[in-house]
Amino acid sequence: MNLRLSSLIRLSVLVFIIQVCAFGQVQVADLRCEYAVDPLGVDVAHPGLGWRIESDGMGQKQTAYQIVVASSLEKLKGDEGDLWDSGKVSSGQTLHIPYSGSELQSGMECHWKVRVWDKDGSQSEWSAPSKWVMGMLNPGDWTAKWIKAPHPKLDGLKIISATYGDSKGKETIDVKELLEALLEQNKPITVSSKTFGGGKKANNYVLNVEYELKGTKHKLTVNSKDVVAFDEQSRKGKAAPHFRKAFVLNGVPDSARITVNAAAFFELFVNGEKVGQDVLTPAIAAVKKRSFSVTYDIQPYLKKGNNCIGLWVGHWDGPFSNEVKVRAQLAAVVNGKPFALSTDESWETRNSGRYTTKSGSFGGELVDARELVPDWSLPGSTSKGWSPAVVDKGDMGKSENQSCPLNRIGKVIPAVSVKAIGKGLYEIDFGTALTGWCRLKMPRLQPGTTVTMTFADNKSPDQDSKMEKLGVSGWYQTFGQVSRFISAGQSDEVFQHRFNYAAFRYVVVEGLPAAPKVSDATAMLVESDLEPVGAFECSNELLNRIFDLNEWTLRCLNLGGQSVDCPHRERKGYGGDGQTPVEGVMTGFRADGFFRKWLTDWKHVQKADGSLPNTAPQGFGGGGPAWGGFVAAVTWRHYLYYGDRRVLEENYDTVRKYVEYMEEVSRNNGDILTGKTGRFSFIGDWVAPGRGMDSKNMPSHEAREIFNNCYRIYHLQLYMKMAHALGKDAEVAKYQKVIEKIRPIIHKQFYDADSGTYVYDQQAYYILPLMTGVVPEALRSKVLKDLEKNILVTRDGHLDTGLLGTYFLLEYLREIGRSDLLFTIFNQTTYPGWGYMLEQGATTVWEQWNGHWSHIHSCFPSANNWLYQGLGGIQADPAGPGFKKFIVKPEIVGDVIWVKAYHDSPYGRIVSNWKREEGSFTMKVTVPPNSTGTVYVPATSSASVMVNGKAVAKNAYVTFIRQEQGRFVFNVEPGTYTIVSKWDD
Repeated sequence: MNLRLSSLIRLSVLVFIIQVCAFGQVQVADLRCEYAVDPLGVDVAHPGLGWRIESDGMGQKQTAYQIVVASSLEKLKGDEGDLWDSGKVSSGQTLHIPYSGSELQSGMECHWKVRVWDKDGSQSEWSAPSKWVMGMLNPGDWTAKWIKAPHPKLDGLKIISATYGDSKGKETIDVKELLEALLEQNKPITVSSKTFGGGKKANNYVLNVEYELKGTKHKLTVNSKDVVAFDEQSRKGKAAPHFRKAFVLNGVPDSARITVNAAAFFELFVNGEKVGQDVLTPAIAAVKKRSFSVTYDIQPYLKKGNNCIGLWVGHWDGPFSNEVKVRAQLAAVVNGKPFALSTDESWETRNSGRYTTKSGSFGGELVDARELVPDWSLPGSTSKGWSPAVVDKGDMGKSENQSCPLNRIGKVIPAVSVKAIGKGLYEIDFGTALTGWCRLKMPRLQPGTTVTMTFADNKSPDQDSKMEKLGVSGWYQTFGQVSRFISAGQSDEVFQHRFNYAAFRYVVVEGLPAAPKVSDATAMLVESDLEPVGAFECSNELLNRIFDLNEWTLRCLNLGGQSVDCPHRERKGYGGDGQTPVEGVMTGFRADGFFRKWLTDWKHVQKADGSLPNTAPQGFGGGGPAWGGFVAAVTWRHYLYYGDRRVLEENYDTVRKYVEYMEEVSRNNGDILTGKTGRFSFIGDWVAPGRGMDSKNMPSHEAREIFNNCYRIYHLQLYMKMAHALGKDAEVAKYQKVIEKIRPIIHKQFYDADSGTYVYDQQAYYILPLMTGVVPEALRSKVLKDLEKNILVTRDGHLDTGLLGTYFLLEYLREIGRSDLLFTIFNQTTYPGWGYMLEQGATTVWEQWNGHWSHIHSCFPSANNWLYQGLGGIQADPAGPGFKKFIVKPEIVGDVIWVKAYHDSPYGRIVSNWKREEGSFTMKVTVPPNSTGTVYVPATSSASVMVNGKAVAKNAYVTFIRQEQGRFVFNVEPGTYTIVSKWDD
């Protein structure tokens, strides 16, 4: 062998060894603090830290870790953990590890990295550096003052008369002298019984005023809860003022972060540029319970010399307070020295030319282009028209860093058509319903021209009681969503939402000299910035369309750290609605921070007696026991999907108090939970087919009682799961006895032996008694057969369930292995069902199965729960919360030939792809490192199952567990597998 050949052989061997060593090597990625990557403003004393490990190897897992946290990047690079060095910790934990180092201070930068040891004890490289920045840990850290725009002084205002009473002019009170006294205080005046008297009966009274201003007489009617507006600007709507502060820096900052805390939506500008991509910031919070602050890194926007910080603040009627106010605090380092700036009376303010308007439920916006100030946040811009800001009291509750995702523009949607509909009106169609903003480019108009835009989620050629006639040929469902633009007569003028949003597919425009071009109109979905972490696709195109319909609807409802029932009529975070799509949401999107925030909202609205309202953070609305049950339902699922024990601890007492409240009501009624006491609104299975708001054929009180008493047991079971996970076994034992006691009482009260039903021959009234064990064992087989007959015969393969009944239908039938019935239901295109909605042109899920009222609604976007968990088979496993352990159990039903699904769990991507061919079944499964999967394989025998081309016994990372209902169940360690089995359909 010559020397050259020998060298080549040695080199090849070396390359091979390097490749073998590299394969399976563990890497650390996706470092997160409090669920987020490199978060700013963290106000948790011991933040939770987490990461993922990545490897191409089989069976790979973490056996130990080391975390190093340093006060500077330089120290971190030198492996100096001056804040914390955990040392080598023997543990497989990668999620929610509490920071346990030196005490953290407000504003501190924390740089960190992680390395791990794998299953063989080999050490990984250090992760890439990550960091978090602390926010305000103590109320005293705030030096900024709350500021607002001064209330306009109205010289020459004379009140001629003022009465307060019902809208028909009866039972009126003369309030002229009271109104004059209030005007002397030069503060906003809100119409309410608290202000003008009248007691509880005055909740819907109006204020009628006749007045004179600048020599002209006017009449004004102001509804309850609205602000009295005499001047022209106030009559336009609620102003969205500019605030700004000019200052000088003697150098480019080394670092600069500003924290903004607002009682309204705000946008931050520095030297004329908007900072960040977020919109409609911050999230909605319970009024005067808490307010959210957001921290921004503005170092790249600042410069040596003259600078200017601007805040643009405004909001639609509802979520925060009656007044628009804000505070902000800048902390910078310039030439090695600290520089601070805070809001106070030295800041300037002026009208921005933008207003949020009240009409219908939430109105719209008015832009007066004649009042716009394009360069308002540039340093050195004119001071004409500006006045000093007014310092206000800080009564917004506890200020917290917004840890849930900010709102964003999620998708930009061009218009698909424009057509004239008569009387100078033009309809713009965007082809899909959505929640968000509209942008409309204007032609050059005469100064003072008003363009009116009316937004609608639905239209009909026939009149409907909920629709408004717009033009010659169109009835539109608008909910009072109207915005206006007043032209300054300039070219390139544009209307775009900023501090309100609309729910719409159609925009009817009035006031233009000609039809707008299709290219002039753009819609923008506004949604919480949730990371997509899941996908589903299968061979059945109808099921794919149902999946897309549901996913788009969920994106249309999740704005503002809550999921609302409908974004145009109510905009409330209803608990009954909010719990029904949770499995689909959590599989499709990373929503840990989103739901943790929303759960905290419920704590803030719980009453002293333990009762919960039906919405949060709003704290009112209709519903019943299941609506307050949101806290238990979502807390438990949060734990299953994200494994954060803190969320159980944070919400346990809220659930316990609600349990005790419901049981106290029940004990006073013979152990039957009832709504007859007036302590619950008690609506039960809301808007089932034929029992909607249009039919007036709501379920009887008896039907609502069986439904809610079964939900009561379900709620107790959730509470017991929480208690068990927290080691509170005495509570588990206590309520297990309660359940055993009340099941026969509920059965006896509501079961009709003659008809064999619990009140109604309807699916929800079979499902809930079955799933909660109310049906005695001797009757279970019969009740199940009756349920099957109802679905296949009585309802001809359709569902007949309402909001919660549909959710439990999907969950229970999947759990008992009857996804064949669910496929039959899903595969319908006739009424009622999701397929019917699609056949009727739906682009988002409706409020009712027949399309009555809202066409963007939260009642039925629960279909993806089954598509992910049933057909895709990807399910959380309570034995290993956070997908430390998980289940892959695909349902092979109907004509579905193949499915492709994945979920990016906290441990990495889980893949569940399968296809069936004549005589065989193939699965492609990925188990991410540091987790394990329980995989159900359809097969005629265990011997027929081949994994990666080999028998199961020859695969070191796959272990047979048991046989179960025609499936062979395996424990599968990390890796990617192709599993093939013989299988006869």
